[in-house]
Amino acid sequence: MDGRRFRMPKGRDTTPRPVWGAREVAEALGRPDFRRSQLFGLWCLMCGGGLSRSEALAIDWESIRWDEALGMDGRTHRTAYVSIDAAVTSMDGVKGPKNSRRYRTVPVPSVFADRLWEVRGSGPVCQGERHTSGGNVPTGHRLSPDCVPGKWRSYFEEGGCLHGLPFVWINRMRATNATLMQGAGVDSTLINAMQGRSSNSEVLYGHYLNPRQDSFERAADAMQRRVIGG
Repeated sequence: MDGRRFRMPKGRDTTPRPVWGAREVAEALGRPDFRRSQLFGLWCLMCGGGLSRSEALAIDWESIRWDEALGMDGRTHRTAYVSIDAAVTSMDGVKGPKNSRRYRTVPVPSVFADRLWEVRGSGPVCQGERHTSGGNVPTGHRLSPDCVPGKWRSYFEEGGCLHGLPFVWINRMRATNATLMQGAGVDSTLINAMQGRSSNSEVLYGHYLNPRQDSFERAADAMQRRVIGG
């Protein structure tokens, strides 16, 4: 969390939701208004690629490499390869990653990359906007980190592009990425490497694994299937 207090709209469920699950991610991807929103590219890089918010804010469209492949559905799908070599913070602006592990290239899978391709542009992936009579127009300048929390909060308000989905801070979308990979059976050592952490980092255990009861039930079911299956 970014430390700021957030007052939920009246009547909304205020039960803490530390991360989104696959259902929430799929629903967000399916909302056209969200895909046209200012923070959609930032969200894809965090949720789909595991980038931190500061890393995602530093990415330019021109630095993304796109690979194409024909899917089993007969359609062309893309994987986006994102090279991380900078970060953007409120205090320091654009700066280099804080340690050598943060210099890396991560793949963003097609379920996110196909949508990113549809909204690709030039300059920073996440830009400021200028209000005009015809609607909001990207300025071409990198969005300030200070603008992200308020804009993200507004998406969950009535009429917002994410209204009805459980509120989680956008910083937790990196946690969502790790939790989904854990659920898919990806080893934590590999997740740590993809997110630029040390191999023995305990962040995944202490902060990222979804602590909701259904996570434990799925783990028990998976163990039972292994026992029954021999």
